[in-house]
Amino acid sequence: MQTVVITGGTSGIGLATANIFLKNGWNTVLIGRDAEKGMQVEQQLGETYSPAQVAFIQADISKSSEVEHVKQITLNKFKTVDAIINNAGIVIHGEVHETSEEDWDKIFNVDVKGTFLIN
Repeated sequence: MQTVVITGGTSGIGLATANIFLKNGWNTVLIGRDAEKGMQVEQQLGETYSPAQVAFIQADISKSSEVEHVKQITLNKFKTVDAIINNAGIVIHGEVHETSEEDWDKIFNVDVKGTFLIN
């Protein structure tokens, strides 16, 4: 069975993507920062499909140690990763020239660095 890892997989486009992969028989790993939400989504998807097919892992993909943890858990559980959906992202509303350096770093770390680290 093939395995997909989906960052930002607990809502919106990520969750919709997870449903598509699960419907097609893939093992599906959902990554998100909110543990409570992630566990609820994992349970709901497990009830709809198979609990053995879905796993939620709490992680901040902008941190290399947490991404490494995701890789270890995924490979221990499913033995392979066949696809990665880089869906996680954050947005801070406002004009670019009014964005603080701290907000810029948050955006860059999740949207760019996180995509780099997860691959």
